[in-house]
Amino acid sequence: MQCVQEGLWKETPPQITLIDSLKRVLLLMCVEWVCVKVSTEPGFAKAFEDCETLELSQTHELAWHLPKTNDLFILSGKCFLVPAPSLSGRLGTGPRGIVIPVSDGTDDFWQDERVAQFRRLSPRFRAEFSWPPTGEPRGLSASSSHQDINTTQQALSDISLSSSSPVPSSPTTTTPSAPQSSTTTTTSSRSKPLPPVPILQVKPKYRASIAPTLHTFKHTSLPASPDDTTDEEVKEAVEFALENFCLVVFRVLKVEYVKYQGTVDGVPERRVWTANRDGSWLEEALNP
Repeated sequence: MQCVQEGLWKETPPQITLIDSLKRVLLLMCVEWVCVKVSTEPGFAKAFEDCETLELSQTHELAWHLPKTNDLFILSGKCFLVPAPSLSGRLGTGPRGIVIPVSDGTDDFWQDERVAQFRRLSPRFRAEFSWPPTGEPRGLSASSSHQDINTTQQALSDISLSSSSPVPSSPTTTTPSAPQSSTTTTTSSRSKPLPPVPILQVKPKYRASIAPTLHTFKHTSLPASPDDTTDEEVKEAVEFALENFCLVVFRVLKVEYVKYQGTVDGVPERRVWTANRDGSWLEEALNP
């Protein structure tokens, strides 16, 4: 998983007052969602491990510290993944029951929002979603073949499932009473078994060009849409990057604010806002 921030949490200038800072957080509270960009490279174990952790966790926190004013905001809530439709079976289809003024909360809305956020990125930033996962070894050279890439992806897929035998080429569902095939899979002691990690299906022409891309990162700038270029390779690179782009929707349920300096009596100020079921917010002052 590669988490990237582009213009979301910019440091507040010294002239910004406490009220202005609170307005920013209250705006987030009213809208009830924050968009964070996450890329997932299908077939790579670490990306899916992080996404699975995010999905299975019931509570999440975002800490927002402003060094110049020494203010701290802690936003607590629940994160929801909005992956590409081809990965929805593995990572889910996005949040349910979150309705904001410009949305009806349907899957189509969140997919449209995922594409819209992708198109708002800078050309350089978009291109990074066509690159290999951050931190992975450069094990594939420029001469690597299409088969080498598939073999590496399948091996990492096996690791992510903690499997001691080859993963079936297609997911199957069995029950304890059903007859078992000659090829079996041993899964780890997770609360619920996971299907095999899917291998991203990309057009053959672009698939063949992935090997040098993995080694040389030849796309360092991409347009917002495949329709914005006449180059077929660039078109397919944009589609590939968009497929890797995953939106994280963060529903804020509690906001805690701590002001460490600038108070009248020198004692840090600490306040918390908690969301009610009717959409209102309960404000409470706490001891620092």
